[in-house]
Amino acid sequence: MHKRFLPCYDPGLPGMLAAGFVGITVNTAILELAPLLHIHPGSGGLLQLLLLYAQRFAPRSLNALHSLGLRKPPSFAGFLWFHYVTGMAAILVYFYLFAKHVRGARWWRATVFALLFWLINASLVLPRLGQGFAGVRAVSPSGVLYFANWVFVVVSALSYRGS
Repeated sequence: MHKRFLPCYDPGLPGMLAAGFVGITVNTAILELAPLLHIHPGSGGLLQLLLLYAQRFAPRSLNALHSLGLRKPPSFAGFLWFHYVTGMAAILVYFYLFAKHVRGARWWRATVFALLFWLINASLVLPRLGQGFAGVRAVSPSGVLYFANWVFVVVSALSYRGS
Protein backbone atom coordinates (compact mmCIF):
# COMPACT_ATOMS: atom_id res chain seq x y z
CA MET A 1 0.00 0.00 0.00
CA HIS A 2 1.27 3.49 -0.91
CA LYS A 3 1.99 5.83 1.99
CA ARG A 4 1.76 9.56 1.42
CA PHE A 5 4.82 11.57 2.30
CA LEU A 6 2.98 14.90 2.07
CA PRO A 7 -0.26 16.01 3.70
CA CYS A 8 -3.20 16.21 1.33
CA TYR A 9 -5.60 19.12 1.79
CA ASP A 10 -9.21 19.19 0.65
CA PRO A 11 -10.44 21.30 -2.30
CA GLY A 12 -11.22 24.96 -1.75
CA LEU A 13 -9.40 28.10 -0.73
CA PRO A 14 -8.38 26.87 2.77
CA GLY A 15 -6.87 23.74 1.22
CA MET A 16 -5.04 25.78 -1.41
CA LEU A 17 -3.60 28.09 1.24
CA ALA A 18 -2.58 25.17 3.47
CA ALA A 19 -0.89 23.39 0.54
CA GLY A 20 0.83 26.65 -0.42
CA PHE A 21 2.04 27.13 3.15
CA VAL A 22 3.59 23.65 3.13
CA GLY A 23 5.25 24.32 -0.24
CA ILE A 24 6.61 27.73 0.79
CA THR A 25 7.95 26.32 4.05
CA VAL A 26 9.82 23.55 2.21
CA ASN A 27 11.07 26.11 -0.32
CA THR A 28 12.32 28.41 2.45
CA ALA A 29 14.15 25.54 4.14
CA ILE A 30 15.83 24.58 0.85
CA LEU A 31 16.91 28.19 0.25
CA GLU A 32 18.33 28.42 3.77
CA LEU A 33 20.22 25.11 3.35
CA ALA A 34 21.75 26.07 -0.01
CA PRO A 35 24.86 27.79 1.43
CA LEU A 36 25.67 24.62 3.39
CA LEU A 37 25.86 22.85 0.01
CA HIS A 38 28.07 25.68 -1.36
CA ILE A 39 25.21 26.78 -3.61
CA HIS A 40 24.43 30.49 -3.77
CA PRO A 41 21.10 30.72 -5.59
CA GLY A 42 20.36 34.29 -4.65
CA SER A 43 16.83 35.16 -3.68
CA GLY A 44 14.65 38.17 -3.27
CA GLY A 45 14.97 39.47 -6.83
CA LEU A 46 11.33 40.49 -6.94
CA LEU A 47 11.65 42.27 -3.59
CA GLN A 48 14.78 44.09 -4.79
CA LEU A 49 12.93 45.20 -7.93
CA LEU A 50 9.94 46.37 -5.85
CA LEU A 51 12.22 48.41 -3.59
CA LEU A 52 14.06 49.86 -6.60
CA TYR A 53 10.81 50.96 -8.25
CA ALA A 54 9.37 52.23 -4.96
CA GLN A 55 12.46 54.37 -4.46
CA ARG A 56 12.30 55.67 -8.01
CA PHE A 57 8.55 56.22 -8.46
CA ALA A 58 7.01 56.39 -4.98
CA PRO A 59 9.73 57.32 -2.46
CA ARG A 60 7.19 57.93 0.33
CA SER A 61 6.11 54.29 0.12
CA LEU A 62 9.57 53.21 1.26
CA ASN A 63 8.76 54.07 4.88
CA ALA A 64 5.78 51.71 4.80
CA LEU A 65 7.87 48.97 3.21
CA HIS A 66 10.69 49.49 5.70
CA SER A 67 8.23 49.21 8.61
CA LEU A 68 7.39 45.71 7.32
CA GLY A 69 11.08 44.76 7.38
CA LEU A 70 11.34 45.16 3.62
CA ARG A 71 14.58 46.94 2.91
CA LYS A 72 17.76 46.15 1.08
CA PRO A 73 18.85 43.74 2.39
CA PRO A 74 15.59 42.75 4.06
CA SER A 75 15.44 41.60 7.64
CA PHE A 76 14.84 37.87 7.97
CA ALA A 77 11.30 38.61 9.16
CA GLY A 78 10.78 40.91 6.16
CA PHE A 79 12.14 38.23 3.82
CA LEU A 80 9.78 35.64 5.31
CA TRP A 81 6.79 37.97 5.17
CA PHE A 82 7.40 38.85 1.51
CA HIS A 83 8.28 35.24 0.63
CA TYR A 84 5.02 33.87 2.07
CA VAL A 85 2.83 36.64 0.63
CA THR A 86 4.24 36.33 -2.89
CA GLY A 87 4.28 32.53 -2.61
CA MET A 88 0.62 32.46 -1.63
CA ALA A 89 -0.23 34.76 -4.53
CA ALA A 90 1.71 32.52 -6.93
CA ILE A 91 0.06 29.35 -5.68
CA LEU A 92 -3.41 30.87 -6.00
CA VAL A 93 -2.60 31.81 -9.60
CA TYR A 94 -1.45 28.23 -10.12
CA PHE A 95 -4.57 26.60 -8.65
CA TYR A 96 -7.18 29.04 -10.00
CA LEU A 97 -5.78 29.97 -13.41
CA PHE A 98 -3.19 27.44 -14.49
CA ALA A 99 -3.67 23.90 -13.17
CA LYS A 100 -7.20 23.61 -14.54
CA HIS A 101 -6.10 24.40 -18.10
CA VAL A 102 -2.99 22.24 -18.49
CA ARG A 103 -3.18 18.50 -19.05
CA GLY A 104 -1.06 15.96 -17.27
CA ALA A 105 -0.17 14.72 -13.84
CA ARG A 106 -0.02 17.20 -10.96
CA TRP A 107 3.78 17.06 -10.81
CA TRP A 108 3.96 17.81 -14.58
CA ARG A 109 1.59 20.79 -14.43
CA ALA A 110 3.52 22.13 -11.42
CA THR A 111 6.80 21.69 -13.32
CA VAL A 112 5.50 23.65 -16.32
CA PHE A 113 4.22 26.42 -14.04
CA ALA A 114 7.53 26.59 -12.14
CA LEU A 115 9.41 26.80 -15.44
CA LEU A 116 7.20 29.69 -16.58
CA PHE A 117 7.85 31.55 -13.33
CA TRP A 118 11.58 30.83 -13.65
CA LEU A 119 11.53 32.28 -17.19
CA ILE A 120 9.71 35.42 -16.03
CA ASN A 121 12.21 35.94 -13.24
CA ALA A 122 15.17 35.08 -15.48
CA SER A 123 14.16 37.29 -18.39
CA LEU A 124 12.34 40.22 -16.75
CA VAL A 125 13.20 40.63 -13.06
CA LEU A 126 16.89 39.76 -12.80
CA PRO A 127 18.04 41.63 -15.95
CA ARG A 128 16.33 44.80 -14.63
CA LEU A 129 18.48 44.46 -11.52
CA GLY A 130 21.64 44.31 -13.66
CA GLN A 131 22.17 40.62 -12.94
CA GLY A 132 21.78 39.43 -16.53
CA PHE A 133 19.59 36.62 -17.82
CA ALA A 134 18.83 34.19 -14.97
CA GLY A 135 21.12 36.18 -12.68
CA VAL A 136 24.30 34.79 -14.24
CA ARG A 137 26.22 37.92 -13.18
CA ALA A 138 25.18 37.54 -9.54
CA VAL A 139 24.91 33.84 -8.70
CA SER A 140 26.88 30.68 -9.30
CA PRO A 141 25.90 28.32 -12.15
CA SER A 142 24.54 25.91 -9.56
CA GLY A 143 22.50 28.80 -8.15
CA VAL A 144 20.94 29.50 -11.55
CA LEU A 145 19.73 25.92 -11.72
CA TYR A 146 18.80 25.52 -8.06
CA PHE A 147 15.44 23.83 -7.75
CA ALA A 148 13.86 25.48 -4.69
CA ASN A 149 11.03 27.20 -6.58
CA TRP A 150 10.25 24.02 -8.52
CA VAL A 151 10.00 22.14 -5.21
CA PHE A 152 7.67 24.87 -3.88
CA VAL A 153 5.16 24.42 -6.70
CA VAL A 154 5.40 20.62 -6.88
CA VAL A 155 5.02 20.16 -3.11
CA SER A 156 2.06 22.58 -3.10
CA ALA A 157 0.40 20.80 -6.03
CA LEU A 158 0.89 17.35 -4.54
CA SER A 159 -0.42 18.53 -1.17
CA TYR A 160 -3.77 19.64 -2.59
CA ARG A 161 -6.57 17.26 -3.52
CA GLY A 162 -8.35 19.69 -5.80
CA SER A 163 -5.75 20.06 -8.58
